Amino acid sequence: MDPLLVSASQSQTQNGSSTADVERRSADFSPSVWGEYFLAYAYETADIEADKRVEEVKEEVKRVLLSSPPSQRLDLIDYIQRLGVSHHFEDEIHQLLQQIHNQYSSSSSDDDDLHTVALRFRLLRQEGFKVSCDMFNKFIDVDGNLKESCVADVPGLLSLYETAHLRKHGEDFLDRAVSFTTTHLESAVAAPGRLSPPLSNQVAHALYQPLWKGNPRIEMQCQVRMYLKEAKWYHLKCTPKTYDEYMRVALITSGMFLVEAAFIVPLAGEISTRDSLESLFRDPDNIIVRASNTLGRLLNDIRSRKVQIHYEQKRGNDITAIECYMKEYCVTEEEAFVELNKQVNDAWKDVNEELLQPPPTVPRPILLLCLNLLRVTDVIYKYDDGYTNGGVVLKDYITSLLVEPAPM
Repeated sequence: MDPLLVSASQSQTQNGSSTADVERRSADFSPSVWGEYFLAYAYETADIEADKRVEEVKEEVKRVLLSSPPSQRLDLIDYIQRLGVSHHFEDEIHQLLQQIHNQYSSSSSDDDDLHTVALRFRLLRQEGFKVSCDMFNKFIDVDGNLKESCVADVPGLLSLYETAHLRKHGEDFLDRAVSFTTTHLESAVAAPGRLSPPLSNQVAHALYQPLWKGNPRIEMQCQVRMYLKEAKWYHLKCTPKTYDEYMRVALITSGMFLVEAAFIVPLAGEISTRDSLESLFRDPDNIIVRASNTLGRLLNDIRSRKVQIHYEQKRGNDITAIECYMKEYCVTEEEAFVELNKQVNDAWKDVNEELLQPPPTVPRPILLLCLNLLRVTDVIYKYDDGYTNGGVVLKDYITSLLVEPAPM
């Protein structure tokens, strides 16, 4: 035995104590809310068909990325990274950014706006390329500050704000840019009616959590939720004139189509084929998909009305099915609620009829998956916006299903 260990043992015996007698100090930290529940790991079985479909999608994204026009590549790379899937396309992204770096390493085109230049700078620096702040010279005044003409360009300010968080020592312009963009972005968010979703939500979230300093997985979830919950009219740069015009676009931005695809494709397994999925998602006249989009959009607008009044209308963002219907048909809010609830019930009837007479190209089990997703939607928006106020309703459901499940 090591002499040092023997000596230590003898010393402990002579003193009449041992390490077992020494009381360990404790900081008295609060225990985990979930205890050891999530310590168990469930191994997932391989799904060859699902893996094959994933590979097909990845190849399609690679093709789109590499064949996209130069003017779209920066935004495409940014979207892929924000969605948390860039690790699937590392080689392609590096190849494109290398080409961009070779062309714009220290300067920018006279036609590029602030958003484009700032995004290019950020993506290149994130990838490890050396880039100079000289890229921003066209936007800098004689005092070395951002020109006042940039104040009205909120997307540009947002891009520069995100970029400035990658600054190094000695980059005085980016130091000043943090203060400048923060001040003007905060003013833009606070000004009623100046910004509309999703830009207003993107700005507010960025001010709270800059992209570069955030956890990529958490940021990915925030980006997806902001699109699914908020994107309505910003990219169209218009206001709907009629209820039907609103619904044509809102049925898409409800996000139900994307949720259904993400929900059904992995679960359908062997029963799904290319023909069945194309029939379900690419047929514009598919009744159950159209009804799902209607239910998702209207339930969100109806049940989240109180939330919209409290938060959104303070900013002037009051474009929902309710306002559009009230304005076009000159009815009260209560009358609009009655009509929109009727349309929700009609959509359920469409779903029920589709289940009784399913199209030959879509197996009934896939339609039942659509039904289950609609059931989840109905539960979330039963009496309130359970998605936004999930701390009570959804927490209880998650607890009953996953934490304290009934024996089966």
